[in-house]
This record gives sequence, structure tokens and C-alpha cells, in this order.
Amino acid sequence: MEETFTMSIKELERIKVLAQVIDKKISQVTAAKKLKICDRQFRRIFKEYRNKGEKSVISKKRGKTSNRSIKKTIKKEILNIVSSHYSDFGPNLANEYLKNNHNVIISTETLRRWMTESHLWIPRNLNKKKHPLRNRRSCFGELIQIDGSHHAWFEDRADPCVLMVFIDDATSTITGLHFAKTECLNSYYETLKIHLKNYGIPLGFYGDRCSVLVPRNPVEKNGTQFKKALEELHCELILAYSPQAKGRVERANRILQDRLIKHMRLKGISSIEEGNKILEDYRKRHNQLFSKKPSEQRNVHRSLDGICIDQVLCTREIRTLSKDNVLQHHNTFFQIYSQNKKLHLFKGAKIEIRETLDGKTIASYKNNALQMKPLSEVKTPILNEKEIIEWKSKSQYIPPKTHPLKREYLNKKIKEDMMEYVI
Repeated sequence: MEETFTMSIKELERIKVLAQVIDKKISQVTAAKKLKICDRQFRRIFKEYRNKGEKSVISKKRGKTSNRSIKKTIKKEILNIVSSHYSDFGPNLANEYLKNNHNVIISTETLRRWMTESHLWIPRNLNKKKHPLRNRRSCFGELIQIDGSHHAWFEDRADPCVLMVFIDDATSTITGLHFAKTECLNSYYETLKIHLKNYGIPLGFYGDRCSVLVPRNPVEKNGTQFKKALEELHCELILAYSPQAKGRVERANRILQDRLIKHMRLKGISSIEEGNKILEDYRKRHNQLFSKKPSEQRNVHRSLDGICIDQVLCTREIRTLSKDNVLQHHNTFFQIYSQNKKLHLFKGAKIEIRETLDGKTIASYKNNALQMKPLSEVKTPILNEKEIIEWKSKSQYIPPKTHPLKREYLNKKIKEDMMEYVI
């Protein structure tokens, strides 16, 4: 009965070279160079080939377990940990938690293969429509992509909310994170405040066409409140026409929806207030894993020297001054005062009212600060009874008969009487 051997292409090529040496077509030195091995190893292989034939060329490891393979018992223990604690985790994230929490050191690709075989992980379908990539900006702080991600961030432990995400285009560094109930002006301001305090003023922002960035009201012809704040900081605002245009922040949202949710689940966080407390530490940890090096090692953020953040991140409204330096704001009348004696306030003057995030109201005219008090707090002078009597007596003025107006009236009356007498 004939024996059947299974050989690789490499082993078949080795047999051809060995046959050429036996036929004395090439030397052993030339054969060793062809097989890219040393002369001593070739002599050992050639000796076994002459004694045992073609069977000696086949690898002795074929069909045997590798010496570096992980034991089946260890594999079973690791999969039990993953299925009980990290069943919906991806291989990369699950490997990080295995290393940090369970002291299990294993290759990510090995864990991916095991999880795929055990149906704990289903590979994603990569056959999606591809969009042309836009080159990153060269410097850190040149462009910040901004977006609000609406999701059930606390799963069934709390209502769905929005996570505001600011990410640098050049380095994929998350510069600001903030949980809020809705994607409103205050949520954008809170996240921008975090960015400004940590890094400074960037050159520009890149966002979608939401109502905070694009005016929906025809009255706001000069732009939204957020755009006015950026203009005061001398920042450019670029608006995207598709989610793919700001792909960096969209991909960051997808990573956060996978990793941050599971991190908060393990920490037992179930409210917006608790979530905002751990976001700064999580942001630093995220940046260590996913941030890139920019093409130019230069930070183009500008300093905040001489800029009051609270007075910039506010809502701006224009009110017209009425007589007696009074204006109306939020159904309340306010009395306006100025400490600058050279500043002349007049009826019809346009007063700018700013409301900060902490609820303070600031009034200004031609970049001069003004003081404003509700009319209910303005003290009116209280008169005594004697002063009231004197004031009423002064107000009852009776002109004498020699008064010019009375004289004309008397002359007219005399003429009318005379005409009646003549008739």
C-alpha cells in the first residue's frame, strides 16, 4: 500500500534542490544559498534525506500542539470571565479590562479569535460606502470639531440625554466632554468653557447645522448667540453639510457610546451630575489610547489674558432706553445708572444686556459698564404732610388779570359784547 504525505510548497522546493545536489548539478554551498540556510544545517538535512528519503523533509511539528499554545483550561477561564462580566464588550476593550482588573495578559487578536469562535463577538461589516478622507489639520488647536451625541448614556438607569464632544482635528484629542439634558446653547457654552480653561482659544470650530449654530429665527440676522461669542474670541465657525464631513467627532461618538457606557455601568453611575464628575478622568484616559501626533509640533491656541470668560459666554440682547433712563427686560423695568460722568445717556440709546451662565445680568453702552436696578428697588422720596400741602398750594397757580393771556381773552369778550349791543 502506498503511503501519502502532505507537504507544503516550501518543502517541495527543498526536495528539488536536494535532488539537484544528488545529481551533482549544484554544490552543497550553492544549495544552502538557494534555501537561505547555513552550510551546516544543509548538510544535516541532506544526510537525513539520503537515509530516510523524502519523508525526512516533512516538518516534525505538523499535527502537534505548539509549545507556546495556551492551555485549554486557561482559555476556558478567560472566556468565562468575558461572558460573565464583559459579554457585550469588544475584544480590544475586553482585553484592557482583563489586564487592569484580572491581571490577564493575552494578545488582543487571540482574544478576538476566541470570542468569535464562542459567538461572544460578531465582526462588523466593513463593506460600507466609503467617503474620501480629508487631511488632518497640521497643528493642535487649528480646528476643533464639535457635536452633541444623543443616546441612552445611562442605559435603563436614567433617561436618555446628550453628551457634548469637542475633539481636535489634528490629533484626535478630546478637549471637552459634558453631559446635558438637551443640545442647547448652555450645553455648548459649558463644554466650550472646559476647553478654554484647559487649552486656550483655538483658531476655529467645525460643527453641524443645528439651531445653536445656524439661526432659525429671521430676527437673528447677525448670527446665533454662539457665533457672536466666537466672533468676540476671534474664532472661525465652519458648518458641515453631512455627518461624514466631521468624521473625527462622529467616530469619537461611536467609541464613547461603546466604552464610556460600559465604564459608567461598572462604576454604578446613573445620573448626569455623577457622570460629569468622572468625565475629566475618563477624557485623559481616552486621549492616552487614541490621540495622534500632529504633523507640526506647534500649539496654536491663544491665551485668555484680559478676557473674562463669563462675560463672553452669555446671551446678548439689545434694549432701547426710554425716558428717565428706564428700560424693560424680561417683563421688568430697570433703572440705568452710569458712573462715568462723561457718558451721556439719552432716550432711544441702544443698551446691550448680557446674561451669564450663572444668572448675572450685565448692562453696557458703547463698551462702558452700567448699573441697573429694578424699579421696585429704586427709593422714591417720601414727603411730609407739610411738604405735600406746600406742594399742592404751589401747584394751584391763578394768573392775575394783567396776565397777557387773560388780557387777550378780556379784549375778545368786550368786542363780542359790543357787537351784540350794536345789533
